[in-house]
Amino acid sequence: MADHGWVLLEGAQRRRFREFEGSGEIGSDPVGWLFFVPLVLAWRGLIGLTRLFRWPPDVHPGDRRIRAGGRSARFDEIDRARLLRVEGRHILLLSATASDAEVEVPLPPAATALPMLVEIVESSTISLPVDRHDPTGRFGRSHSPSSLTKEEALDALQRVVLLDGFEAAES
Repeated sequence: MADHGWVLLEGAQRRRFREFEGSGEIGSDPVGWLFFVPLVLAWRGLIGLTRLFRWPPDVHPGDRRIRAGGRSARFDEIDRARLLRVEGRHILLLSATASDAEVEVPLPPAATALPMLVEIVESSTISLPVDRHDPTGRFGRSHSPSSLTKEEALDALQRVVLLDGFEAAES
């Protein structure tokens, strides 16, 4: 048990860094390279250190809130679920877009965390993303192939899910 009613969500991790893509050139200036290379090495070292000290998210069952790092969200604020494959493992990513809180849940989840995760997903408002050019959500699956509905997220928690075609196999 964590402090003041917060319970650690065993096996899950909060998402610290978002991947970004950028374009640009440093150029052929050697002074630019002398500045850039140590900066990149320091950044990679910082990322490595923070990954060593990554604490699992907390759940407060009484308030029906989940806390990932400095951000917290009510269960009903969780509105997106994505199925990812990271380093050969399947990950269910639950996110609340309003508070920008994201929780990574490895699949299959720890047996002690499964009932709480099922309660979180059942209380959530998870749906496929809707684009302004597709207000009915008819093409939501083709626009966001890794996104899940609430039923698919519940199924993913209770089964081993393969990314290829979302075929489910018994665990």
